[in-house]
Amino acid sequence: MTRRPESKPAKRGSQRAPSALVAALAQVGSLDVAAQFEAHPEWPRLPLRSYPWVDHPPEHVVAAAAAAARAPESVPTLGFQALRVSLAHELGTAVGARVDVDEIAVTNGAMGALSVLWSALLEPGDQVLVPAPNYYVEGSIILAGGRFRPVQAVESDRTDWERIERSITTATKVLFLTNPNNPVGKVLTRQDLSVLATLVDAHPSLWIVVDESYEAVQHEGRQHLAAWLDPALRDRSIIVRSFSKSFAVTWLRLGWLAGPTAVVQSVAKVIQWQQLYGSFLNQRVALAVLEGDRSWLSPAMEGFSHGRNLLYEQIAAIPGCRVHLPEAGPFLFPDISRARKKSSAIISDLHRHGISAIPGSYFAGSETCFRFPVGGDQETQLKAAEILAQVLSD
Repeated sequence: MTRRPESKPAKRGSQRAPSALVAALAQVGSLDVAAQFEAHPEWPRLPLRSYPWVDHPPEHVVAAAAAAARAPESVPTLGFQALRVSLAHELGTAVGARVDVDEIAVTNGAMGALSVLWSALLEPGDQVLVPAPNYYVEGSIILAGGRFRPVQAVESDRTDWERIERSITTATKVLFLTNPNNPVGKVLTRQDLSVLATLVDAHPSLWIVVDESYEAVQHEGRQHLAAWLDPALRDRSIIVRSFSKSFAVTWLRLGWLAGPTAVVQSVAKVIQWQQLYGSFLNQRVALAVLEGDRSWLSPAMEGFSHGRNLLYEQIAAIPGCRVHLPEAGPFLFPDISRARKKSSAIISDLHRHGISAIPGSYFAGSETCFRFPVGGDQETQLKAAEILAQVLSD
């Protein structure tokens, strides 16, 4: 029998390096900015909200958490059957067609849904085409062995589908979209869904992944259009949603996805190897939220449209700054390329004044743009407008 060579003792102070792949990844944009605030406790932190939030969840939600803690159960890999059935009904009602429970997977957050989905869909070297600016998914794609390919194709009032189609190659496995777009706020229209259906018809190996995390934050009475409203997309697309954001329970870290049964079966295998299963307590609370009274959610959704309008008016009036009115979502995405100061200096000043501005480069967009949230009470929004006007006019 061949003997295994004995390892030499490591020299004092030496250590094997961690993964170079991981070391090369940038930090997630929002967490990178949060780290800057942590490093500077002397900076104020303006309480602008980037997602629906309630300070005190209703009693039936609290009671569900307490009951779950008193009587824990094991959790199936894809989530509790009752929760999956309820989510299938929720989506089916939105798209006007039956959604089967076998098409639903519950995950540890929407980011968790994307992570297991990349592993379920991608072979090493497969390309994920990302119309930009768009939410930061580069790291999760790379960790799954895929290739991240951004293409500048999203504006406040249109998506450049011709440019997107020209960018599809034989290596392109997935087209990733956010609806509403994060950070621009552009929403998919029925015409956009029709274009997507044409794309998948022309490219039989292409999957569409649509992250609908902010589907509940709409402006001017607009109704969210889920990708599955077009029947032609049903077998070729996967919807990812953030239960935490849609139902103002961000602290749950609960997400879910809807996709063809074969995809969900692959997702189940990935979850088994990565996580085994999700949180029992979180899923029991989520079920209580879905099945209980929802009137408490309305106040959590209020304020975003007011903040959008107020801050838009203030920023649009500042010389050297351009900003578009988003159709949905809790953000504005100003372009400060014409400002007198460098964009990096402006963003640094915003941080020092307590505004969590995230540079556009994190979204595979322009460094002269930045994203910042508009949610909160009126006093906070007015303070933010005052700070933005001051910093951008200096």
